[in-house]
Amino acid sequence: MDDNNEEETSKKTTSKNESNKTKEISSTSSSVLLGKQKLTKAEKRFKKYKRAIKLIKNMNTKINCIFLNELTKFNNYQLQSEYDREQILIAQKKFLNMVKFHNKIREIVNCTDLNEINKFIYQNDFITYNIQIEEQNQNKTTPEGNIIIVENNNNDKNDTKNIKGNKKKLNKISPIKNFWKLSLINCQFFKINKIDSQIFNFLRDIILIPLEYPNFKIEFHFKENEYLKENILTKEYYYTNAKKERLYNSRGTDIEWEEDKLNPTLKEFKKVIKDIKLHKRKSRIKVKEETIYVNNDSFFKIFDIDKCTIEKDFVEANFFINDFFPNILEYYLNIIEIKYDDLEDELISNN
Repeated sequence: MDDNNEEETSKKTTSKNESNKTKEISSTSSSVLLGKQKLTKAEKRFKKYKRAIKLIKNMNTKINCIFLNELTKFNNYQLQSEYDREQILIAQKKFLNMVKFHNKIREIVNCTDLNEINKFIYQNDFITYNIQIEEQNQNKTTPEGNIIIVENNNNDKNDTKNIKGNKKKLNKISPIKNFWKLSLINCQFFKINKIDSQIFNFLRDIILIPLEYPNFKIEFHFKENEYLKENILTKEYYYTNAKKERLYNSRGTDIEWEEDKLNPTLKEFKKVIKDIKLHKRKSRIKVKEETIYVNNDSFFKIFDIDKCTIEKDFVEANFFINDFFPNILEYYLNIIEIKYDDLEDELISNN
């Protein structure tokens, strides 16, 4: 009997020791896990409040302190939500103003009105920019100091058609050549190949169209050319919320190319195929060349949604809104400092 009791007691002690060990292991593992997780400022603050309130002996004081803490949190939440709403409204106004200003840039790039120029450019501005006005142009100055540019034209006084035509010329300046092309190439955000560059020669306009805020659409307008079957290509970007934290969808034009060899997203390779046939114990070899097309880096890949990811489109959308359109003149002049060389670097930096 004594032996049995001793065995039972030994079993109980071992079981207790094992349970204590498991508790110690679990506690240490939980502490390790807690150590890995970083608490937010709000969580740290709440922990301090709990400890401080626990030390208060008077129950009424405890209740009042809890009430004051909860009231403070509610007030801060209201202030933050109001601040967020105001920030969204400011961002929306800023975006709409940028769209309006970009439309003005488009007007100037495509065809400038001299009356508009005279409102902003003065004779002293040419001195500031170290520009000498050509003598072949007859230039007159208004009393306010504005400059009026008048082109020399051989007018036939008897030809009324020529007079009308020259009046139209006097009010307009020819558009800026390759403005959109150079802006896209100089930004160095997109991978542009030789065929892309040739297609950009036909790019006549880029239009920014606001959708339901903060979503937007970009239209690329081309002149008739031998590459594209349609002259307008579009890309749409849809954000998850007004804070523009990420995208949930994007859409692009399904481009139809005139020929596969004119498609810049494909690269042409000549594959040599040997056809060996046995004829009367002699082998005959026929060599054929087959054309194969493989994927190629191109600007026009941005329209192919199947080959894009939401993460890349998110970076692309932010680049257009926050960088390209606000700094388009700097990109055309190629005077802006490039912040990154590759899209992958930008994705890494955002993550």
